[in-house]
Amino acid sequence: MRKGINEIIGTILMIAVVVLIIGIVTGWNLKWVGTETEAQACLSETNFIIESTKLNFSGNDMYQVKITNFGSLSLYGFGVTMSSDSDLMKFEAEQVTQGGVSESSPLKRGQSAYLMVDMTNLTSFANSVSEIVVTNKACSMVSTRAVVGP
Repeated sequence: MRKGINEIIGTILMIAVVVLIIGIVTGWNLKWVGTETEAQACLSETNFIIESTKLNFSGNDMYQVKITNFGSLSLYGFGVTMSSDSDLMKFEAEQVTQGGVSESSPLKRGQSAYLMVDMTNLTSFANSVSEIVVTNKACSMVSTRAVVGP
């Protein structure tokens, strides 16, 4: 009798371990698939461009960057990175005047916004900027860039 009970307990334990492993793998797989799906949606729904840039906007040391959203994802939290032949400066979203755009009032499809970057004490760098990259917090995997120059 004892031998039969041990085999039953062993079988039940083996089944329990297999069920536990299946549960762990399934949970991980569902999380991974969900993350991949969100990333693909973000990439396919985000499309914005830099339409224009202007230094010394309104006669002050501001760099104006006009962006337009052509994607279906509403955008907010724009950061700006400027580069020259010899230097690179990154301005986080909190350092960039967002032109009325925020997480609660995002830039929707077809809308434009003027981002303003304060270049006070950075005049020589501002005059040598050759490329501008704009990022966003709604889909941080997507950015847009423009070549600046004479």
